Amino acid sequence: MPSTTTPQVPDETTDPFIAYSRALYNYTFRLWKESQRASEDRARLTPRGKGEEEEGKKPTQSTHNAT
Repeated sequence: MPSTTTPQVPDETTDPFIAYSRALYNYTFRLWKESQRASEDRARLTPRGKGEEEEGKKPTQSTHNAT
């Protein structure tokens, strides 16, 4: 007679594959965040060229009237 009990599903905290996957995700996510932060810092500290500077400016209001 077959058993009618359901198989035990490993708990998230005891399954080594889940623990490894979480640790790997957390590690790579921290590396990615640090890389993004460093890239933003470099962009902030690097002087931009004249062409890039003009493209980054907001348009100014025109002083002549079109009437």
